[in-house]
Amino acid sequence: MREIKFRVWCKEGPSMLDWDYLINEPDFADFMKGAHVEDAYYSRLMQYTGLKDKNGKEIYEGDVILVIEWNRKYNVVFERGMFKASGSTTFSLVTATNGELSCQVIGNIYENPELLKN
Repeated sequence: MREIKFRVWCKEGPSMLDWDYLINEPDFADFMKGAHVEDAYYSRLMQYTGLKDKNGKEIYEGDVILVIEWNRKYNVVFERGMFKASGSTTFSLVTATNGELSCQVIGNIYENPELLKN
């Protein structure tokens, strides 16, 4: 069974807030309940995929990964019930982490949007 964790891109700051911070943040509880936080402080909730890159770094939705063998960058998305690497092609993220291919987290779409530009 995989560990269930989240992180949130916070527009104010801006910064990425990790799970350890979030579970102790009162406004986050309201956000999770669907309440509207007055200043839209939190922007995007991202789930941990349960997978790690070649360096042992956790992979989340919204991460940008580099598939080493192809020297190509992909955005991690959750689509049709599974985590996928989306870019020039789209494939199961498990493929990029199970030994067939190796990948490395090189950033995310919020802090490093330029990584996905050609």
